Amino acid sequence: MSKTLLLLYKASVAHLNNLQKIAPDWSILHTTEKVVAEKMIENAEVVMGNHHLCESLPFNKQQLKWVQTNSVGIDFILKKCGSNLEGKIVTNAKGVYNNEICEHTIGLILTLQRNLHLIRDAQQEHRWERPMQLPLLSGKQAMIIGYGSLGKAIEEKLTMFGMKIFGVNTNTQYFFDETNTTKKHWKELLPAIEIVVLALPYTKDTINYFGEKEIVQLSPNAIIINIGRAGTLDEKTLYTQLIAGKIRGAALDVFNDEPLDATHPAWDIKNLFVSPHMARSREINPPFQFEKLFEENFSRYINKKPLLNIVDTIKGY
Repeated sequence: MSKTLLLLYKASVAHLNNLQKIAPDWSILHTTEKVVAEKMIENAEVVMGNHHLCESLPFNKQQLKWVQTNSVGIDFILKKCGSNLEGKIVTNAKGVYNNEICEHTIGLILTLQRNLHLIRDAQQEHRWERPMQLPLLSGKQAMIIGYGSLGKAIEEKLTMFGMKIFGVNTNTQYFFDETNTTKKHWKELLPAIEIVVLALPYTKDTINYFGEKEIVQLSPNAIIINIGRAGTLDEKTLYTQLIAGKIRGAALDVFNDEPLDATHPAWDIKNLFVSPHMARSREINPPFQFEKLFEENFSRYINKKPLLNIVDTIKGY
């Protein structure tokens, strides 16, 4: 009996052919239908994709060894799938969407720096409003909190603007200065930081990681960007500081409650830019950005080589 790979997404002919070349003797199935997935997963050894993953997992007859997700953040999958993932290798799509999320992050920063959101508001009201002075990114200090592959990719882009970047690794809580001789805690720098980028995963250790104590240390010239996970930022304190003018601006791609209700206070905060969870685009039809990663990882699995992006399910990333 051949081994089974189940793809929980629309798979193009080219992608299927590539996977079949990697494992000629495997049965490769694919579906986006819940009822069909529950049947197809019965004898699957490998599953790729998030769609109906958690609903179908209980129907597997214990053959499942590896699950590859098409998302980077997997907190919602770990929570929803629960014990059905125990004993399974789980890998994520870390790195796949870096370019796209980096471009969106730069767009959000420039929007706030150049007051483009306020100019758009003025246009809607038919007002010619030209700001007297607009700050440059060059020479500014930025802090990227969540210094993984995405954080480092964002650093590379921001450095091109002539910025000084401090990357914060949540495991160590520290960063090193340019000479690597002085070890300081990242919170000591907050009053001098003008751009904070949050790129954190959501785990038990990162809930409100950038909370009230951190937010109130920022200068009135500071802006906050969150393109990581909701729940890692104290939204309530942020809104209060924005309304009081104690922070220049913020752009959030993620929110604790999505989609935002029409009565949500975020809509009416002028210096808050609402980005409706769009740093990564919604891919509906193939080819998908994650295909090359999975083809590489599937080849590694077949050839008994170490897999890329193995998730520590206890840590949550």
